[in-house]
Amino acid sequence: MENQPSLRKATGQVTVAVLISRVTGFLREVALASLYGLSGIRDAYNISQYIPNQLGSLLNASTSAGLIPLFMRLRHEKDEQSAWQAANAIVGTTAFALFIFSLILSIFPQPFVAVFAPGFLSESGARFNLAVYFLRFTAFSTLFIVMNGMLTGLSQAYKDFVPYMVSAPMQNIIILLFIVLAYFAFPHQSIFLLALGTISGAAVFVLIPLLRIASKNTGFFRPFVDFKNPYVKEFLVLAFPILLGSSVQYINVLVDQIMASFLPVGSIAALNYGNQLMTMVVGIFAASVSAAYYPYIIEDFHSSAYQDLNRRVQKAFNVIQAIMIPSAIGLIILGFPLAKLLFQRGNFSLRDAQVTGTLIRAYGIGLFAAGLSMLYPRLYYTTGDTSTPMKIASAGVIFNIALNYILAFPLGLGALGLALSTSITICLNVILYHVFIRGKIPHLTLRPCLQPMIKSFIAATIMGIVTYSLYRFLPMRNMYTLLNVFISAVVYGLLMVVMRHPVAEDLLRREI
Repeated sequence: MENQPSLRKATGQVTVAVLISRVTGFLREVALASLYGLSGIRDAYNISQYIPNQLGSLLNASTSAGLIPLFMRLRHEKDEQSAWQAANAIVGTTAFALFIFSLILSIFPQPFVAVFAPGFLSESGARFNLAVYFLRFTAFSTLFIVMNGMLTGLSQAYKDFVPYMVSAPMQNIIILLFIVLAYFAFPHQSIFLLALGTISGAAVFVLIPLLRIASKNTGFFRPFVDFKNPYVKEFLVLAFPILLGSSVQYINVLVDQIMASFLPVGSIAALNYGNQLMTMVVGIFAASVSAAYYPYIIEDFHSSAYQDLNRRVQKAFNVIQAIMIPSAIGLIILGFPLAKLLFQRGNFSLRDAQVTGTLIRAYGIGLFAAGLSMLYPRLYYTTGDTSTPMKIASAGVIFNIALNYILAFPLGLGALGLALSTSITICLNVILYHVFIRGKIPHLTLRPCLQPMIKSFIAATIMGIVTYSLYRFLPMRNMYTLLNVFISAVVYGLLMVVMRHPVAEDLLRREI
């Protein structure tokens, strides 16, 4: 594979970028936890973030997965001009449509809050009114998220990962600065500054890739609005099944939010904190590996280089499982001390840490599957099959809704039941992804990944014993939690080297 050096560079860039993004995002969450704990204000802010952000992420998944393969196929089969003609029509038309939607959402936020958090209506109205206030500011996040995804995706088609590296960290830093400003300088305006900082960060999120791609592709990048453009129609044909598949996945999250709104105050915030930790681990490693490998996998497929494609997929799978398996065991064992270490300060109490720690353990059960769910759908999209992931996700959402209700209410597990249901559903989806990918890509097989996966499980199990022993015998202090994490990581790494795991050997040879 002659592109291996550039692939290593791309993987390293994306991993570092996501690491910085997740760390700064987590600092933002820590600051919010310190200010608001598991309060009604935090619940209202989460809902106002959830509505545009989840919708933006949903549309981003479909638009990026529809645009990038189409763009790269036109470059391969036709020429640069044809590819950019399609991209300009798609980006411009999408931006116009989402601007109109965001404007409506900002002017009339009440119906959306009522749908996404109906439990707020049964109270005095404080959480509902706060969510409405926040949403007037954050409504345009949908537009910004989708445009960022499209523009960074076009950059990645040229192996340019700079916009991906810079935009998200800058967004988090800006929001964090506004939070600090509200806390230390203007505490009586903290709600306004939180809302203003959120939308300011979202604007920078799209401005950075916009300036980058405009400067790097002068003469090509000229978006325009044309709903009748044939490329826009082709894009919609590709993106619509992905949109449906992604939408049912986000329905899972929506159902969690709706059901949590009927649970005690703070349940939505606790679910968010637990989910944030899981998505941080998945984002830093699994999502970055999948994003870096994706353009190369598409190129291999269109060039009929199936053996190279097969090796890339196997290597990506091995990297993901080598990191996700021990991380899952770590979250399951150290849920409470991690919640205490990361969040317990200010208004975030010890009881809040105990509640959040329980949910972290529940999310840890699905961490391995969540990592693989970053890779599998991209394999389908590479082949142009967008309907199978949609069907799998549809089956998953039906299962999740039923399991959510059973675990949260009849069995009385509350927020814990919602988190467990999410993990179980992710595992089911990944099993189905694996079963139905067979035969879609010539020579693709994941059987060689079985032995490395077994090695990872063995090493992670031994690491887990060490981790649990340290957790039981060391005092419950934050410094000892950090020491435990460090020792556990070293033990796992040494075991991987001794067992000659392919990922460890590739790292030693500097091939990852």
